[in-house]
Amino acid sequence: MQAEEAHVGDAVNLSRGRKIQLISDSAYATYDLEGSEVAWGEFLREATMETNLAVRPKA
Repeated sequence: MQAEEAHVGDAVNLSRGRKIQLISDSAYATYDLEGSEVAWGEFLREATMETNLAVRPKA
């Protein structure tokens, strides 16, 4: 099963009902997840575990 891919500006819904907006092109960007900043690697792990979502910076 291929993971979905999200880009900057996309709204991403995680399986627990959380929603984030991708706000930066940087692979080291942070994202707002329920009001807290989450580092790229941490978000990528969580998003992948929760929704099989592969988040990539916009090319």
